[in-house]
Amino acid sequence: MPAATLPLDTGATERRRVLKGLTQAELAALVRVNVSHLNQVLRGARSPSAPLVRRLAEALGCEMIDLIIPDQVA
Repeated sequence: MPAATLPLDTGATERRRVLKGLTQAELAALVRVNVSHLNQVLRGARSPSAPLVRRLAEALGCEMIDLIIPDQVA
Protein backbone atom coordinates (compact mmCIF):
# COMPACT_ATOMS: atom_id res chain seq x y z
CA MET A 1 0.00 0.00 0.00
CA PRO A 2 1.46 3.43 -0.95
CA ALA A 3 2.24 5.99 1.74
CA ALA A 4 -0.44 8.57 2.48
CA THR A 5 0.04 11.97 0.88
CA LEU A 6 -0.36 15.35 2.54
CA PRO A 7 -1.47 18.73 1.12
CA LEU A 8 1.80 20.67 1.12
CA ASP A 9 1.74 24.45 1.58
CA THR A 10 4.19 25.03 -1.26
CA GLY A 11 4.56 28.75 -0.53
CA ALA A 12 5.50 28.17 3.10
CA THR A 13 7.88 25.39 2.15
CA GLU A 14 9.63 27.53 -0.48
CA ARG A 15 9.90 30.50 1.93
CA ARG A 16 11.53 28.29 4.55
CA ARG A 17 13.90 26.83 1.96
CA VAL A 18 15.01 30.29 0.84
CA LEU A 19 15.35 31.53 4.45
CA LYS A 20 17.61 28.56 5.19
CA GLY A 21 19.71 29.51 2.17
CA LEU A 22 19.19 26.15 0.48
CA THR A 23 18.96 25.50 -3.23
CA GLN A 24 16.42 22.97 -4.42
CA ALA A 25 19.31 20.60 -5.15
CA GLU A 26 20.64 20.94 -1.60
CA LEU A 27 17.20 20.40 -0.08
CA ALA A 28 16.58 17.42 -2.36
CA ALA A 29 19.82 15.84 -1.15
CA LEU A 30 18.89 16.45 2.49
CA VAL A 31 15.49 14.80 2.09
CA ARG A 32 16.80 12.00 -0.15
CA VAL A 33 14.81 12.62 -3.33
CA ASN A 34 15.98 13.72 -6.76
CA VAL A 35 15.72 17.37 -7.74
CA SER A 36 13.03 16.69 -10.33
CA HIS A 37 10.79 15.01 -7.74
CA LEU A 38 11.29 17.88 -5.25
CA ASN A 39 10.60 20.47 -7.95
CA GLN A 40 7.31 18.75 -8.82
CA VAL A 41 6.35 18.72 -5.13
CA LEU A 42 7.24 22.39 -4.66
CA ARG A 43 5.23 23.37 -7.76
CA GLY A 44 2.21 21.43 -6.51
CA ALA A 45 2.34 19.03 -9.47
CA ARG A 46 2.91 16.08 -7.14
CA SER A 47 1.65 15.43 -3.61
CA PRO A 48 4.34 14.47 -1.11
CA SER A 49 4.14 11.40 1.08
CA ALA A 50 3.89 11.88 4.84
CA PRO A 51 7.47 10.58 5.28
CA LEU A 52 8.73 13.14 2.76
CA VAL A 53 6.93 15.98 4.57
CA ARG A 54 8.55 14.76 7.80
CA ARG A 55 12.00 14.86 6.19
CA LEU A 56 11.28 18.31 4.72
CA ALA A 57 10.27 19.60 8.15
CA GLU A 58 13.43 18.19 9.71
CA ALA A 59 15.63 19.71 6.98
CA LEU A 60 13.90 23.08 7.27
CA GLY A 61 13.91 23.15 11.07
CA CYS A 62 10.17 23.20 11.61
CA GLU A 63 7.22 20.95 12.41
CA MET A 64 5.25 19.03 9.78
CA ILE A 65 2.16 21.11 10.56
CA ASP A 66 4.08 24.22 9.46
CA LEU A 67 4.34 22.79 5.94
CA ILE A 68 0.86 21.43 5.30
CA ILE A 69 -2.53 23.00 4.65
CA PRO A 70 -4.49 21.86 7.75
CA ASP A 71 -7.94 22.41 6.24
CA GLN A 72 -7.20 19.83 3.56
CA VAL A 73 -5.86 16.98 5.71
CA ALA A 74 -8.24 14.05 5.50
